[in-house]
Amino acid sequence: MALGTSGFGFHSRGLSGWQSAPHAMSLRFLDQGAAARARFSATWSDQITGATDLTFQAALIRMNIEAEAAHQAAFANSNSVVGKPRDSTILAGASTINLDEDTITLGDGTVLDIKTGQNIDLIV
Repeated sequence: MALGTSGFGFHSRGLSGWQSAPHAMSLRFLDQGAAARARFSATWSDQITGATDLTFQAALIRMNIEAEAAHQAAFANSNSVVGKPRDSTILAGASTINLDEDTITLGDGTVLDIKTGQNIDLIV
């Protein structure tokens, strides 16, 4: 055997070149795999972000629709008379409000006009 050859007849430089090709292919494969993982990860992240944004937008629209419906229902109920208010209400200090006559009777018996605040006993 001559110097610089192996038992297979390859030159030592050729053998190391032959061994480096699979190594380079392995490195290229690993780099391509890492790049593919990065692209998949970015795509997945974008999809999740987009889906989250759409979910929040749909929830916001639904909440606005429900709030508007509740507002409309409250407005409709406020325009209709549900029942007649009580004619009089007794407050602390034995004062009484009479909504039919628009008067307040104080605990000491003084009667006041609700609209003007004047004592009715004095109005002639």
